Amino acid sequence: MSEWTLAKTEYGNVPGAPVVYRTQAADGEAAMTLYRVFPGITLFYNEIHMLRCPDFNILPGEMIEINFCQDGRFECEYRNGSFAYLSAGDFSVHKRGLCHTDCVFPLGHYRGVSILVDPCDAARCVNCILEDVSIDLNALFMRLLREEPIFILKAKPCFQHIFSEMYSIPDSIKKGYLKIKVLELLLFLSGMDVTERRTGGGYFSRARVMAAKQAKRYLVENLDRRVPLSELCEQVNASPTALKESFRGVYGSSIYAFARAYKMQEAAVRLCRTDRAVLHIAMDFGYENASKFSTAFRDVIGVSPQEYRKKHCPFGAVSGETERTKGTI
Repeated sequence: MSEWTLAKTEYGNVPGAPVVYRTQAADGEAAMTLYRVFPGITLFYNEIHMLRCPDFNILPGEMIEINFCQDGRFECEYRNGSFAYLSAGDFSVHKRGLCHTDCVFPLGHYRGVSILVDPCDAARCVNCILEDVSIDLNALFMRLLREEPIFILKAKPCFQHIFSEMYSIPDSIKKGYLKIKVLELLLFLSGMDVTERRTGGGYFSRARVMAAKQAKRYLVENLDRRVPLSELCEQVNASPTALKESFRGVYGSSIYAFARAYKMQEAAVRLCRTDRAVLHIAMDFGYENASKFSTAFRDVIGVSPQEYRKKHCPFGAVSGETERTKGTI
């Protein structure tokens, strides 16, 4: 089991300075940069490079959590046994306390923004600033969460516009700009038609999620060959249709697109960490033809294996260096 550590960095009395929390474990690291935007409203920038990260409950209390996935994939496991997923551009609202205590990132990386809102504390400040507009935060969140424990919207340009600008703000004006963006978000939500919520395919049972994860493990254990769908279904005891749908729901891509991407990312590591010939590395992943391997590598990584090795390993790999253990996509 991983040993978790949490380090906190504060920047004294510098106006608008954030507080940064960092956590490390054997399988990766994560950083959460916290800005107190308004009384009752706190914003986090999340930079995650691990499969699972504990919820350290930095801000305890009855709060509403708003999440925007900028990149990667975020798994929400609920105490009732259901799962929901955010992919790049997706947006969600839920009550804290309904989720499992750990945060899971199926692809091993995640970048996004979280906003924690205490509706009672925040309402006084927000409505004081917006003199011409009254936002009833309690009513807003009750409306969004009336039918489901989580409100999810697929990627929409309006949300991408609001959140993407949070990543391009100069530090000198960041806290003030974040106030504007949070107010913009709350105003947008207050006028949004809730019938736009994601319908169909948004939730998965524990059994289906576990089948997809078991299939992923089997693929990773058999990187040296192409695993037939029938064999994969037999291993996880699922029908082809159910497994393909569940796998896409958990990992955001088809089974074989995922397997190819995983293989090429592992191949990229071996190109840098060993001095083995490209053909021999290709054979490790079930390619007997260097040309087909190079095409697949270029499709996923963007350059040929030779170009990748030259660019990322300018001094050459160390002969016999230990290759990375399979595991974190």
